[in-house]
Parts: sequence; C-alpha cells; structure tokens
Amino acid sequence: MDICIEPYEPEKYHEKKKIIAELIFRADEYINPMIYGKGEKGIGVIQKMMKGDENYFSPENIKIVRDENELVGVLVSFDVEKRDHLDKSSGKALAKVIGYGYFLKKVPQFLKMRKLTTVGLDSKGYYILYLSMAPSHRGKGIGTRTVELLSEKHDRLYVHVNIDKKRAHDFYKKAGFQTVSKETVDMKGERIGLYLMELNNEAGTG
Repeated sequence: MDICIEPYEPEKYHEKKKIIAELIFRADEYINPMIYGKGEKGIGVIQKMMKGDENYFSPENIKIVRDENELVGVLVSFDVEKRDHLDKSSGKALAKVIGYGYFLKKVPQFLKMRKLTTVGLDSKGYYILYLSMAPSHRGKGIGTRTVELLSEKHDRLYVHVNIDKKRAHDFYKKAGFQTVSKETVDMKGERIGLYLMELNNEAGTG
C-alpha cells in the first residue's frame, strides 16, 4: 500500500468527476441530501459546484487519495481561517446552481447547519469537511493513513461527525481525535447533531 494525497486536477480527473462528486455526497447521506438534494440530483449539484471558484468543492479544496495510481478516496479540506469566507461563498455558489428561489427556501436549514459547525474551531487549525473512501477500499487502513499524512503537515486537525454515524466517530477516535463538543439543532422535525473532534499534533510542522 502506497497512499498519497494529491491536488485535484479537473483535466486529469475529468472522466472520474462524477465518481468524485458521489464520494463527497456519500460522506454524509443524511445531511447532504437536505442541502444539495437527494440522490443523483445532489451529486449533480456537487459536480456543478466543482467547476466554480471559492466554494467547498472548488478544485483547490479537493484532494485525491491514491494508492499508487488508483483513486481510492476523496478529501475535502482547508484552513480553518478560510471557513467563514467559504461558508458565504459556497452559499452563493449553491444558489447559482439550484436557483435563488429554491435556495431561499433552504436558508433556514443553512443557518442551522452553520450554527452546528462554527463553534470551537481554532483559526490556526486545518478542517476536514469530508474524507470519503471508495466502498471497495474501506477497512484497509487507507483512511487512517490519510489522516496520518495530514497530521504530519498540520498541528491541529478538526472534523465534524454526525452523531448518528458511530462508525465514523470510532474511526476518528481510533486515529487519535478527541471529541471536543456536541451541538444539536432541529431540522425538519428531527434532531440533528454533530460532534466536533480534534487531533492536536504537537509535532506538526504547520
């Protein structure tokens, strides 16, 4: 196993663009459909946002996880200090894709999600929005190795994990993350919650 993280190059991965968008979408199959739409619609929205600038899914925020020459996963991540700007610019990008009328109907959900995800982050940290492995490559230690590679470059890593995704919570805990806080909100009559998890790597090079 020779795992590496490389920048997403749209031209290089043109034929795999839908696969990448689907991996991102499947990273949280409960919350993402609420925001981007269900199934193929949601995947299509992410694909379109991948063509834009300064949003969560712009090429500069997507990294490809490879095992030798094979795409085995996708990482969406960025510096915490960029988070506030990306939240706002991603909202604008999403509105352009789905239409402003439909977007306005979703604004209450977006505001609630923002409340869930803006507490307790150190501006000097590095934020993992999504880390998603291809189904055929799960359980092989690739995700763990990806986190190790990130921790070699960044002093402090953050990730939010859906409280209903025990497997994801256990994965990050095993990788060295600690649960910092738990935030919940009501969305569409259901209680949605996220754990904020942190990996403080004192040996990081920054």
